[in-house]
Amino acid sequence: MIINAMCLMLDYLVKEEDVNYLKPILKYYYKLNKKYLMYSATPASLIKLEEFEKDENIPAKKIDDFAKIFSRIDKAISQVNDVGIGISMSSSRSGKYESINGENKKGWYTGDGMTYVYLNVNDYGSNYWKNINYYRLQGTTVTNAKREEKNLSGLNTLTKYDFVGGAYSYYNMVAAMQFGSESPNIGFTSTLVGNKGYFVFGEKLICLGNSINSADEYEVETIIENRNLTGKVYIGDNEIKDKTGSVNSNYLYIENYGGIYLPKYEKVKYNITNNNFIEIYFEHGKVIQNEEYSYMIFPNMNKNDFNVYINNIEIISNNNMVSSVKNKELNSLEIIFWKGGQLGDIKIDNPCVLIIENDYIYVSEPTHKFEFINLSIGDRNYQVEVNKGYTTKVKKI
Repeated sequence: MIINAMCLMLDYLVKEEDVNYLKPILKYYYKLNKKYLMYSATPASLIKLEEFEKDENIPAKKIDDFAKIFSRIDKAISQVNDVGIGISMSSSRSGKYESINGENKKGWYTGDGMTYVYLNVNDYGSNYWKNINYYRLQGTTVTNAKREEKNLSGLNTLTKYDFVGGAYSYYNMVAAMQFGSESPNIGFTSTLVGNKGYFVFGEKLICLGNSINSADEYEVETIIENRNLTGKVYIGDNEIKDKTGSVNSNYLYIENYGGIYLPKYEKVKYNITNNNFIEIYFEHGKVIQNEEYSYMIFPNMNKNDFNVYINNIEIISNNNMVSSVKNKELNSLEIIFWKGGQLGDIKIDNPCVLIIENDYIYVSEPTHKFEFINLSIGDRNYQVEVNKGYTTKVKKI
């Protein structure tokens, strides 16, 4: 647990300024999640947290809003306006999942681009993992082929794809993942492959997929969302009454969660499980070629504000060359160049990920193979030094 780790760090930090930075944060999150932490924090942590809560000289302070790509472990996280977003990927450098000592034996797809939208600390607690359908983890594209539960101690779960990673600015980030469902080292074969892009603007999440191919005789699905229901669900203006059905509108609204916008909804289904989880997913079919998808998630939005959100988001491109989304309100353009090429007046020589906003360009090279990216925007040229997937910030000329 992060809170326990932060409490433990206090005993080893040398600089007093670092200690004084952590204490207000710990106080804030203890007060916010006290009931939960009373049962999950260690006794040593609880003693510290109780002391901080009683100390009037320590102001409670939440962590500043941020976005971050962890290039060496293929993970991405952000926290903006009390909404947390996480993206869990895998590559030739980091495995799909671990299963040791009989634990996490059904984590098959947790590293296949699974997304997490946190609105409170308990969204993905123990009850989530006890009740979730492990074949339909949100953010993933999977088949319904039967998987085997097994320990993976000593087994390699790396993929053969290295174009996995992304770029981030202060509050925005974009993550890219070339994926294949096959896990030969653990006995699972599949021909399912594709490109997945995750575009985050503050608390807004836009997901694009393209070049999705499979020669298998299994149903292929892209899971939009799968979470415990705590309110009503609306498709368009109509509250859903049936447990399963087709989505017949661009608009989905889930109380106590937010809105989902579907530019194309014809292949989207929903299912409410006996555990009261709602599964929303694209049904791509069997033996598919060049399938694609797009959807937008707006956490904490008001049901009547769809048009305000949607009018600020523009999907520029979604194909095997370029995936790109623009947030017009923030003047932020996020681009995945799956190959070297061009988008408008932006030219690139090698595959990369870009964020262009106001006075800066943020560049990353997910494969970790190149030292430089040559970029031009109109008549302005940049040679950007890149380093193992990290994000490089460049001031516009």
